[in-house]
Amino acid sequence: MSEGRSSENGFKEGDRTSDSPINEVDPGQPASLTWQRKLDSIGSTPSSFILSFQEKLHMAPIGIRLWRMIREESAKGREVFINPFTKRYVTSSLGVPLGGVGGGSIGRSYRGEFQRFQLSPGLSKEEPVLANQFSVFIKRSSGENYSSVLCPKNPELLKESSGSGIESWDWNLTGNKSTYHALYPRAWTVYEGEPDPNLKIVCRQISPFIPHNYKDSSFPVAVFTYTLHNSGKTAADTTLLFTWANSVGGDSELAGYHSNSKMMMDDGVHTVLLNHKSANGACPVTYAIAAQETDGVHVSECPNFLISGSSQEFTAKDMWNEIKEHGNFDNHKCSKTSSTSEPGSSIGAAIAASVTIPPNEVRTITFSLAWDCPEVNFVSGRTFHKRYTKFYGTYGNAASKMAHDAILECKHWESQIEAWQRPILDDKRLPEWYPITLFNELYFLNSGCTIWTDGLPPVHSLVTIGEKKFSLDKSIPDVENIDTSFKSKDTAVDVLGRMTSIIEQIHTPVAYAFQTPEGWTTDDGFRSMCYMRPLAIWAIQWALSKPEVPKQEETKPEIDEASLAIHSAGFSKVARLLKLPPMRDSRGLLQTLFEYTCKRDLEQLRVGPSSALLRIRIRIRIRIRKEGQNVPV
Repeated sequence: MSEGRSSENGFKEGDRTSDSPINEVDPGQPASLTWQRKLDSIGSTPSSFILSFQEKLHMAPIGIRLWRMIREESAKGREVFINPFTKRYVTSSLGVPLGGVGGGSIGRSYRGEFQRFQLSPGLSKEEPVLANQFSVFIKRSSGENYSSVLCPKNPELLKESSGSGIESWDWNLTGNKSTYHALYPRAWTVYEGEPDPNLKIVCRQISPFIPHNYKDSSFPVAVFTYTLHNSGKTAADTTLLFTWANSVGGDSELAGYHSNSKMMMDDGVHTVLLNHKSANGACPVTYAIAAQETDGVHVSECPNFLISGSSQEFTAKDMWNEIKEHGNFDNHKCSKTSSTSEPGSSIGAAIAASVTIPPNEVRTITFSLAWDCPEVNFVSGRTFHKRYTKFYGTYGNAASKMAHDAILECKHWESQIEAWQRPILDDKRLPEWYPITLFNELYFLNSGCTIWTDGLPPVHSLVTIGEKKFSLDKSIPDVENIDTSFKSKDTAVDVLGRMTSIIEQIHTPVAYAFQTPEGWTTDDGFRSMCYMRPLAIWAIQWALSKPEVPKQEETKPEIDEASLAIHSAGFSKVARLLKLPPMRDSRGLLQTLFEYTCKRDLEQLRVGPSSALLRIRIRIRIRIRKEGQNVPV
């Protein structure tokens, strides 16, 4: 997935090839230094503040202006970047987010919830989507059966009352024996004897955030590798279930007209696609959840089940009971179900991987998640393509391919990340908290409204040019700078003229285009403070770790006169463009004295020969007198 060539932006796309050796890293072993929390721990949630009566009076004018602006934007179907009248979801359980840089991010709490969906710049849905979960089902020949969602129960589930939704699942995990480890861009969750006391489960989460690998680091993907260690005396028939809702957070799943489907990829990778039809002109999103079928690991899919709604389809409760009873979806109608959701209903998809673990043996199962939302649309009308589209295209159909490639490449990623982090983790001069802070603060480059484009200039969106994409009506108020000065009665000329004007406006680029990850708001504003916190910390590290320059034998470089002339001409051209002073060659002491005296006087002869000659004669007389001679002028 990486390439060793340099792109047009000067970045080296990757330092390895697919044939490069891999330093194997045990995914079931957390790093030596990590930020840790128990899954049942409850952090201190920030308390909300209340304005006094005088403060409310003082803030009333700006509050009225904000309220009017929010109402106007809502009438246009837009969401505002800051809405002080809406209560935000606040949590203290955030963990390592998912995805690379600049392709959108999805947060994950240390409890295991997927939340903080930030697929568009500046806007995020903070609430967790509770149907997005990993679950485990265990059957032993001795008769013990265990099943649970691998996340402690959320109080929001108590509000569900249908009985056929996700509240009917087995939420048996307490979390008091399970520990979360974070060292960005990786995280590990160790389930010690939960729910089966004789089965240790370790989930390693990894995203492609890799120094000097500017191709893979732009991919919106994450990989979850489960390591299962059976310490019991009997074999354990284990099924891991990955469920995902067709939602981008909030109430988006209830908008309707979403669809799911499954497809088989190469290398034993099974994927389920969730096509989300975004509202208010936002770019559609396609998710892909995937699992790899290997020796001893069987994968089956359920492309569609009903999470909520009045439809009589295969429900979340039916899906749970099916996998709980059979351990797979091979013999049920859900494996063939694929339909479009109705407004007011919510649908999801599931993929299951089953394996038998003999006593005192270890097995691994790998899942991946990818999302494809290729465009970045600002309210100003400018549209960018994200950087990963350079490698997967701009058509919005690359989610399954990215999920497939992520499973195959995750070992390369972890090897590179380990080589990057290991020297700092092993540096005994540093306090333990320092490497943990150093790496974990880099999460902000992923979830700080970061956008990384394909390097091409933005173009105007058709939606902002006119409400009707192909309308030639002069009365459309959104069409700007349209030349309406046609005096001819020739209808064909008039139509072609207006078409040309519209096309020119669509394809007129703005004054900038960026090829590095940048932080932006919804109204196309640059967030320069986005990187201050992580980069300030890394500046300390760069200062502490002065690079050692290897000693080399001094050799005179071979100078190619032709090449030197080309470089000199190039630098001279740049100097002229920047209006720099002309470059002078190095001069010796005698040449400097000559230019300061004789040459300057000779040049002045061209301007005023009489005065110049007079000054020269005076200087000669002064020099002779200093030598003790008396010569008349």
